[in-house]
Amino acid sequence: MTLEIQPCPFCGGTNFGITCDVEDREGTPTHITCDDCGCSGPWSYMEEPTKQPIEVIAELTGWNMRMV
Repeated sequence: MTLEIQPCPFCGGTNFGITCDVEDREGTPTHITCDDCGCSGPWSYMEEPTKQPIEVIAELTGWNMRMV
């Protein structure tokens, strides 16, 4: 199974960034942001998010989840 990152649900953009907050006892709060329109996805606590591919972060944070 190949992990993919879906385009931004608002603008259809494919330029993404990873935003991390200050690490605490739960881990590092992390989410994906669209560099085209500025929207951001849901947060998720992660261990060492900067060492993860963006596709893995998209899966773990729920970026790829879409309501039908």
